[in-house]
Amino acid sequence: MTVVRIYLIDDQAMIRAGFQALLETDESLKVVGSAGDPRHGVDEVGTLRPDLVVLDITMPGVSGLDI
Repeated sequence: MTVVRIYLIDDQAMIRAGFQALLETDESLKVVGSAGDPRHGVDEVGTLRPDLVVLDITMPGVSGLDI
C-alpha cells in the first residue's frame, strides 16, 4: 500500500489538529508535519518533501496564494 505524506499549514492550531485527526483515520494517509506560520511551513516542506500540502489561503498578514 502506498502512503500519501501530507503537510498542513494553517494559523489555527485546532484546525490543524482536526484535519490531522480526520486524515489519519485512513491508513493510506500520514500527516508528516504541520505549521502555524506559513513561512516556517514552506521551509519544512522543502525539507520533508511531502506528497501533498494542505494550505490555508486566508492567514493573517500573508495569503497562502502568495507563498
